[in-house]
Amino acid sequence: MTLRWIPQYVEIHNQVAAGKLGEITNAFARRSCRLSEGRRLYGRCSVNQYLGVHDMDFLLWCMGRDVESIYSTKGDFVLKPEIGVADYYWNVITWKNVLYKIKCFLVNFIY
Repeated sequence: MTLRWIPQYVEIHNQVAAGKLGEITNAFARRSCRLSEGRRLYGRCSVNQYLGVHDMDFLLWCMGRDVESIYSTKGDFVLKPEIGVADYYWNVITWKNVLYKIKCFLVNFIY
């Protein structure tokens, strides 16, 4: 389910859009699920595709789509040898039109 329909996220978006929160200089999001969930998915998608897409969409919704760059790095520890997927991703998004520009989020399988 997209975060755009959850009332608390809608309220955050509305406050950002109305300028009630001031200049947004950074944001952080984290979303996790158990390793057993990663094993259940068995490589059909990465944790970034499974969980990260929701935070990416929310940040783009709030901050706009004028993105300068996206950088992602991953950790291959437990699931890589088992089923060929990363255990976690750190994603950093840099916007062109924002004062401090950087927003990042972590998505991971919990051990």
